[in-house]
Amino acid sequence: MSTIYHHIRRALETKLSNEGIADIAYENVAYSPTTGTSFLQPVFIPTIRRPSVMGTSPQQRNQGLFRVLCHAAEGTGPNTADSLANSVIDAFEAATDVSYDTGSETILVSIDYAERSAGLLDAPWYIVPVNIGWYIYN
Repeated sequence: MSTIYHHIRRALETKLSNEGIADIAYENVAYSPTTGTSFLQPVFIPTIRRPSVMGTSPQQRNQGLFRVLCHAAEGTGPNTADSLANSVIDAFEAATDVSYDTGSETILVSIDYAERSAGLLDAPWYIVPVNIGWYIYN
């Protein structure tokens, strides 16, 4: 994975963490959820890396999804998961940028959209996915 993907992931995860919406279960990090306690589970999905123009050494456009799975207790209705999803959508407003200081530079990850997907049951959780489309030129 390109170094830029590491920085993009850090930018998006840091933004989500700073919002203080709920506990976060990061990818490939041990997490033991408490049944009945809501939490978020982000998934970083790079989808495209293409030159933005033709020629030698072109600028690259990287884009992908930052999927945030909003977990709430099953059997209590959709309101809690919907509220979490709405908070995530509000935090990643379309046409805004998320900045991240890498130590040597500040990168800006542009948010293209944030959309709720259909809820699903995975006992003991009701899960509402939020897909956040992002892109960056580097």
